[in-house]
Amino acid sequence: MGVLGVAFRFVVLGQLLYAMESSTDYSEALYEATMATITGSGITSTDAFSKALQLVLAMYSVVIFATLAGSLGAFFLQTQDEGKRGVNASPR
Repeated sequence: MGVLGVAFRFVVLGQLLYAMESSTDYSEALYEATMATITGSGITSTDAFSKALQLVLAMYSVVIFATLAGSLGAFFLQTQDEGKRGVNASPR
């Protein structure tokens, strides 16, 4: 479901760029919306709508990256702490 939700966002944002006439080619608008969501940059047009959309997508990509980094860090720290406390050791 999460993958479908992300793919749906890409299509909707690409359609918004195309509908607001920020891009003249639909495939280019879809590509730019996808790259802006993943990397935080990629929209080449300079109108107000595309700049605002690029700012929102840049913040979205930072939040997703921070969430993934925090989750991975917590996983590895939790595994280290359990090993130090002997949680995985067999009882006597």
